[in-house]
Amino acid sequence: MDLHLSDKRALVVCATGGIGRACASALAHECAEVTIVARDPAGLEETCAAIADESGAKSHGIAADVTTRTGVTTILSGLNSPPDIVVLVPPRHGPLPDAPSADDVEGQFSTEVRRPLDLVEKLLPHMRAQGWGRVVHLTGAAVKRPAGKLLALTSLRVALIAYLRGMAQREADHGITVNGVLIGYIDTPGLRKNWEGQAAAAGLTYDELLARKLSESSIHRLGKPAEIAALVAYLAGEQAGYITGEVISCDGGRGGHV
Repeated sequence: MDLHLSDKRALVVCATGGIGRACASALAHECAEVTIVARDPAGLEETCAAIADESGAKSHGIAADVTTRTGVTTILSGLNSPPDIVVLVPPRHGPLPDAPSADDVEGQFSTEVRRPLDLVEKLLPHMRAQGWGRVVHLTGAAVKRPAGKLLALTSLRVALIAYLRGMAQREADHGITVNGVLIGYIDTPGLRKNWEGQAAAAGLTYDELLARKLSESSIHRLGKPAEIAALVAYLAGEQAGYITGEVISCDGGRGGHV
């Protein structure tokens, strides 16, 4: 399927590994010009070179931390041209403490909500002016089941989803769609590292913990980054112009919701 992105520019945040890199690669294979953002300059250089080699599309990198005010400023000043498509991949970090302080929550709010929204809001004028744009935000499927150590973090992510749904309504008449993707258990180095720690703490082997986790899904395997990326690319494409304000689960049937 041709998603008609050959004349589009995409910005993918947190894109040098795992799901973010897969999203950048998928958009580049659809012939979009891709700018990727990450904190590691060496990783950026390697990722840009690999994407350009694999797809033949133009690829640029901006070394910045989207969770900080300075990072957002660096991204905006580093763009060659304003993007038509923005893909927000959540940064890697652990959960808040069991009893988070006000400072903990405020800091995480800045990371999860304030800075990403600040970036998107500053990029919307270009999309409005041309009458076309796409915003796709990724977050964990745990937002449908807030519990335990993820309770405070998940609550902040729900707030972001609520804001983006409002943005979708506000921007619809400008030809801009705003959608979210809830990601399940995806086979990435970050997930493996996290689960190895969980397994050790529970006195289990990694394989034992993996079996327990996969029993929660209808599809008893880990998802692939490319499967998330394919959905993101579709939502960024011309054919998805009648989809907005949605939050789509890609979690192997783990949700259990009607």
